[in-house]
Amino acid sequence: MSTTMALAVCIVVFKWTHVVRHPSQGALFYFFGCTAVWSAVTFVGCMSRYLDHREANWANPMTKYTFLVAQIFQVGAAVWLIIAVYEIKRMVFKPRSPANGNRVMRWLVLGVFVFLTLYGLGLILYVTLKWGAGSNSEANHIGHDHADLLDDHHDDDHDDDHDDHDDDHDEFASTGFGHEEQLNFFEALQWGHTILRLVSVVYPIAMSLYIYWRRHDGGERSQILHRQVQLIGLLNSIATVPICLTETAHYNALGVFVQLAQFFYYLSGTVSAVAVGIFLPRFDQLLKSTPRNSLNTPAAISLMDSSSGTDIFILGTHLR
Repeated sequence: MSTTMALAVCIVVFKWTHVVRHPSQGALFYFFGCTAVWSAVTFVGCMSRYLDHREANWANPMTKYTFLVAQIFQVGAAVWLIIAVYEIKRMVFKPRSPANGNRVMRWLVLGVFVFLTLYGLGLILYVTLKWGAGSNSEANHIGHDHADLLDDHHDDDHDDDHDDHDDDHDEFASTGFGHEEQLNFFEALQWGHTILRLVSVVYPIAMSLYIYWRRHDGGERSQILHRQVQLIGLLNSIATVPICLTETAHYNALGVFVQLAQFFYYLSGTVSAVAVGIFLPRFDQLLKSTPRNSLNTPAAISLMDSSSGTDIFILGTHLR
């Protein structure tokens, strides 16, 4: 459902001319694009784990690489949401000219692409070094070692073999996810990933408070955008906070809580689509209208119709 709704929003709701000229709409477009890819890849990964005895088998290439791709686009969605909220706030208090918006949008796309590429390379490098060549045989070896350890625990005649298996198991565990004495590279990436998603929750709330504090400066525009940012922040909080808590080992013993958290988060594309659908008609009106206050605008202001003949933008020296 999330994939379908997010794709529908990208195809039906957004106009490409607005996406490339207005960073606010462009960022929302890429947010829904990343959400659609993330939810689709996550669905494939869930099916892979379901077919593999309902376990996350990292020796399975499908499980491993769907996880990596999902992580990358999940981070991308969080980054684009933060950018979208900032640009929505700027629409009220410091609107951009069309030329500046086009230029900023190109730099944003390039910057986010480079960031996600570096993040993805970090994940791929770690996984390749850890579960690269011979990962299947290594995983099978660990499984046999674990079984041997259980047998040796009850057999006093194989003490030497038991010690050898313990040493092998400890050596492998020292580089694994569950090592308790050091924060390995993968765990650092995971924490950075979780912190970024939490920022994508806190930032819309902070911007909502900021817009409300300056509500008299923007008039009706600030009221419309304040409600939109409020709704985006609320729905994103409901979808993101529970799953972040479970991924950082909080409340992971509560099975029902984890299942509900995953359920809401997998519907994040749907709830975000509903949020945009509610406010997009009025949001489009803001792109076609003039801010009520001049925000210290110089006396010389010119109006120019867009190529479609409907959009009117303010062009002046205050637009940078």
